[in-house]
Amino acid sequence: MKISNVAKLKKFYKLVLENQDEVYLHEDTIIKYNLYKNKEITEEELVNIKIHDKNESAFTFSLNYLSYGIKTEYEIGEYLLKKEFSEESIVFAIKKLRKLKYIDDFNYAQVYTRDRFFFKYKGPEYIRKQLKSKKILEEYIESTILNICTDKQIRNNIYKLILKEFNKGILPENKKIQKITTKLYTNGYSFDIIKDVFSQFLDEKDSRKKDKDIIEKYYKKAYSKLSKKYKDRYKLKQKVIEKLMRDGFSYDSIMDYLSQIEY
Repeated sequence: MKISNVAKLKKFYKLVLENQDEVYLHEDTIIKYNLYKNKEITEEELVNIKIHDKNESAFTFSLNYLSYGIKTEYEIGEYLLKKEFSEESIVFAIKKLRKLKYIDDFNYAQVYTRDRFFFKYKGPEYIRKQLKSKKILEEYIESTILNICTDKQIRNNIYKLILKEFNKGILPENKKIQKITTKLYTNGYSFDIIKDVFSQFLDEKDSRKKDKDIIEKYYKKAYSKLSKKYKDRYKLKQKVIEKLMRDGFSYDSIMDYLSQIEY
């Protein structure tokens, strides 16, 4: 069988055979099989050429899919399956993508974990479940979570979320604790760690309340005494601040208290 003509189109090459059949191929296929006008090829060679080109087509579709963001090997496979590529073509495309470093499941696990953990505050269990659904190897998942989701950072995330959510809405404290705990657990954090961090948060909350009560007592005493001597509000405020600092309160805690009473 002779090739009557080879024409370059916008995206493909068109092979015209002597029986007037037309075959559209990728450039990679043309080069691999050294196809040119008047070359003789057998029926078996033509079959192999078409198989290879279908494989290259699967690779091209994969590249287009990757242009929307990084993917796992499983996601690439599922995408190509929906496009009705054969298992052989899917395996070919994935191997080529892996060789060219266009896909890397371990790297995907790290990128995904950092994004969900540091920016969306998702916990290890949530991340683990999502990565498993993408068929990432378990050893990749566990290694990534162990290195990124450290105990210190997990507690820091939980504390930030508690601090953010605790002042929302008007609910009894027990209801707030229950609601926030449920949300944190759903987001993939361990119940034991949530309980532990909540205990720390509530202790510090009580401590802050006690500090406020103490500074309030000293403030009232200083204000009562100094307001008789200083009538200018700015001058009075400065003298009160100086007195409270001599009493042992930090400047930040004094200013925080004064902002709360709208001095």
